[in-house]
Amino acid sequence: MGKLSNNYDFILDTLKYSYSSVSTYANCPFSFKLSYIEMVDREQNFFSDYGSLIHACIEQYFRNNLDSFELIEYYDEIYDKYIKNPPPPYPPGMEERYRESGREFFSGFSFEREKYNVLDVEDTVEFSLPSGVSFTARPDLVLQDKKANKIYLFDYKSSVVFKTDKFGNEKVDIKKLEGYTTQAYIYAYALRKKKNYKISNIIIWFTRPEKKHVIKWNKKDEDKAITWIETQIEKIKADEEFLYNNSNQFFCQNLCNVRNSCPFWSRV
Repeated sequence: MGKLSNNYDFILDTLKYSYSSVSTYANCPFSFKLSYIEMVDREQNFFSDYGSLIHACIEQYFRNNLDSFELIEYYDEIYDKYIKNPPPPYPPGMEERYRESGREFFSGFSFEREKYNVLDVEDTVEFSLPSGVSFTARPDLVLQDKKANKIYLFDYKSSVVFKTDKFGNEKVDIKKLEGYTTQAYIYAYALRKKKNYKISNIIIWFTRPEKKHVIKWNKKDEDKAITWIETQIEKIKADEEFLYNNSNQFFCQNLCNVRNSCPFWSRV
C-alpha cells in the first residue's frame, strides 16, 4: 500500500494530540484512523459512562459544591443520567456490582479538604511537547498542601488494577498501571510547562475498591513518558497502513469507541 494522501498528512500534522488519541493508536492503529482521520461517529460504553459518573461526583466535592456526606445521595441521583449503555452480558450482574461499588465508595468517602488549596479541577491544559507537537491534557485534580506547600496531582480510575486472590496475595495488572503512570507523568509535564506547578507526588486514586497509589515524581520517569508519547506520534505520522489489531476481542466488542464502524471483529 502506498503513502497516505496529502489530506491525511495535513490532518496528522495539525492534529492536537492527547493521551487518549495516542493510546488508541498504540492499542489499534485502525481504530485511530477511524476516530481521528476519518472522523466516524464515536460512541461511549458502560465503562466510560461509569468513569464519567465517578468523576462528576468527585468534581462536585472538590469544587466545594457538595460535602462528603452528600456524595452518596448525589451519586444515586445522577446515576441514570450517566449510565446510558449496558454492560457486557458476561459475567452476569456486572451493572449491579459496579453500582454497589460506587455506593460503597461514596458512602465511606473521607478526605480532609480543608488541608489543601484546590488549584485545578478538571481544567484543560494545552501545551507543546519538546518536539513542538501540540498536545492537550485534562488532569482530574491538582491540590496544594497548605502546610507542606507541596503540589499533588490526582488521577481517578474506576478500573481494577490491584486484586487480592483467595490466599490474600495482591496481584497487580502491571501493564495497566504503567499506562496510568505514563498518562499522569504527561499531565505533570503539562502542568509544569503551562502553569509552573512543580508536582511532588502523583496519586492514582482507584475507586473499586478504594486505594491511593502514590508515586513520588522524578524526572527520569517523566522523561520516559514523554519519550514514549513522542515515539508513538512519530509512528502515527509515518504509518502508511494503519493496520487493525483485533487480538483483544473484549476490547473490540465493548470498549472501542468505533466498534460499530469496524469491519474487523465478529459480531456473532
